[in-house]
Amino acid sequence: MNEHSESPGQQCFKKSLILFLRISINILINETNYLTYTSSIRNTGHF
Repeated sequence: MNEHSESPGQQCFKKSLILFLRISINILINETNYLTYTSSIRNTGHF
């Protein structure tokens, strides 16, 4: 009975939560890459 304890709504919620987390992580990685890129440009003096 344990396998079927989750309702379809709970599974859908889990999927959307995982998707949201993945998008958040991607945004964080992009932000970090952008910040390191701009700081390296600032350090070398090129714009």
